[in-house]
Amino acid sequence: MFKLTIFYIKNHKGELVYTNTNELEFADYVNKHMDLGLGKYPTFNEIQDSVKDLEIGTRTVTINV
Repeated sequence: MFKLTIFYIKNHKGELVYTNTNELEFADYVNKHMDLGLGKYPTFNEIQDSVKDLEIGTRTVTINV
């Protein structure tokens, strides 16, 4: 059994538009595609603070193997 954290962003309609299980890749993708200009390695919290009009969050799931 292990826990997996999924980082996600939803559009204005509440539809899931991007997910990733790697926090750094997620933050880099959102920073680049939304032209946030947060530098080379933005944190997840910086992304959340910069994009107030979209839902950006995490969900942790437990997987039994």
